[in-house]
Amino acid sequence: MKKWLPLVIVFLILLGGIWFWSLGALPDENRALATVSEVSGTASVKTGDTVESGTVITTGPDSSVVLSWFGSGETRLGPDSELLIETAYY
Repeated sequence: MKKWLPLVIVFLILLGGIWFWSLGALPDENRALATVSEVSGTASVKTGDTVESGTVITTGPDSSVVLSWFGSGETRLGPDSELLIETAYY
């Protein structure tokens, strides 16, 4: 048996393990692009709504909305605001 063969086998096992482990970093295909995480007062959306391209969000006086993007960022709308989501994608 060649001396380098066990090293190649160990390397291939490690490489396969790293590849398999990295699959966990892929985004969930069923995850919404943006969701409404908080609504205060009167707004055109409600908590839990999914926001897609073309959605218009409006808030009334003394109202606010918080959008959660991919679970890693937020957009906050204050009173008497209007926001058009032109394009929403990964």
